[in-house]
Amino acid sequence: MKNKTLNPYIAGVLVGILLVLSVIVAGKYLGASTTFARGASVIEKTLGIDYSKFEYFTTKKGKYEPDSLPNWQLMYVIGIAIGAFITSILSGDFKAQSVPDMWKEAHIQIS
Repeated sequence: MKNKTLNPYIAGVLVGILLVLSVIVAGKYLGASTTFARGASVIEKTLGIDYSKFEYFTTKKGKYEPDSLPNWQLMYVIGIAIGAFITSILSGDFKAQSVPDMWKEAHIQIS
């Protein structure tokens, strides 16, 4: 698989199939954004901040509170990261660097 990329149209079709299977098998739509809100409540709880003062974390019967993790969405987000890592290794594109080349080029400071 060295230096091959997946056609974005094929990737889109595969994600669509995954979405349909997710709804059929688990009754859940793919999504990751709520995981970040739940993660914020975990961080607040860890730092000793009373997250219950924020209505967002107490609505929907505690859907976003720290005790709502781990859940399937967190596993989905972790799976995305692991899958991206494995794919970058297999394709030969993996490169550990502090600032990506694209960002270096876009943010060159002129002295």
